[in-house]
Amino acid sequence: MFYEAMLTSGVNATKAHLMYLAVYYGGPRWDDLTIRNSNLAHLDKHLTASVSQALTSVRGQLAVGNYSGANSALAIAQTAMRTSGDQYAVADATRAISIAVNDKRTEGTAVDAMISSGIPDAASLSILYSQRATIAYQQGDKSSATKNARAALMYGLRPEAVDLLANLKRESAPVADVSPTNNFEPNALEFKRLANIVEQQNLSPDQIDKLVDSVRPQ
Repeated sequence: MFYEAMLTSGVNATKAHLMYLAVYYGGPRWDDLTIRNSNLAHLDKHLTASVSQALTSVRGQLAVGNYSGANSALAIAQTAMRTSGDQYAVADATRAISIAVNDKRTEGTAVDAMISSGIPDAASLSILYSQRATIAYQQGDKSSATKNARAALMYGLRPEAVDLLANLKRESAPVADVSPTNNFEPNALEFKRLANIVEQQNLSPDQIDKLVDSVRPQ
């Protein structure tokens, strides 16, 4: 109904598809553990050639400190994303650039995209969640720091996560629940990858439902 209403209101089909994707992707929320288990069943670790080529350029530009050039190459990689492997690699490159320019907000988004890609194993997830907790703490978001530090400990024993939780406890930070009912938050990089697929393949609303359900199960 939402899709048909967009068309009736004069929105072109391509934009209507993307708006439908945005609503379906960012609307209902599912638990983190179920998301990861579902991702594993639909995982495509393949890195497409155009993404690989663009990321090679990103690394080269970073190596010489050309952050503008690195971001330009990254934009090309983001537009070419199709697979879970693409999402992970592009997010990793995004994180590298954000670290170089000390952009904590973008770094946090990038780490979230690496986690939601389904690519990291348990040990890597523990590291990534621990890094996410540290970023949140540096940004002053103690609730998110607590949640992510505890998530890190669900996948492995990370001393830095233990230390962070101890510091948060001393600071009387709110304790967040990271049980299997913890809610998912939409991620900009992951949404961009899905939007690329929708545009390239001109997916119908039913096909968009299936695409989103492959990474965001009900």
